[in-house]
Amino acid sequence: MKRYSVSFVPQALDDIQNSYEWGVEVWGQEAAEKWLVELHEAVFQRLTHFPRSCGTAPEADESDGDIRQLHFLRYRVIFEIRKKEVIVLRVAGPHRGAVEEYSHEN
Repeated sequence: MKRYSVSFVPQALDDIQNSYEWGVEVWGQEAAEKWLVELHEAVFQRLTHFPRSCGTAPEADESDGDIRQLHFLRYRVIFEIRKKEVIVLRVAGPHRGAVEEYSHEN
């Protein structure tokens, strides 16, 4: 079975941190930590083995890359596939529609 490496651009890490901090305020620390663990599990379980099983993201229209999305609860994990690498570009919460700004430098 093909295995992909998974990495996160700084903006995606900021998205996760901001959502975690919001979760601590709204749900409490225990629930926010549970969300964080489950998000990472979902990302790594799915994207290391089956990233192409995820649908094309709306943001793909503005890009030449293979931009896809993984749905996790009310979040969209937006990523690009490059050969055997998956690059997580953004983690969009329920308050966001299409994510207009993302980048990954070669």
